[in-house]
Amino acid sequence: MTALIHRKVPDSRMQIIEVTEFWVRSAVIRLRHRESPLQFVIYPMIHMAEPAF
Repeated sequence: MTALIHRKVPDSRMQIIEVTEFWVRSAVIRLRHRESPLQFVIYPMIHMAEPAF
């Protein structure tokens, strides 16, 4: 399972979450503008539970 986010450039993808047999990795994403000090930092979360939950 891999979640992808698409950029404006065709055929260009950024992997956010990677799941393999051995680990789960996620990327921290910083959204900012060159002309502003304001930035947003996104920390992806994974929730694990039993299917009955």
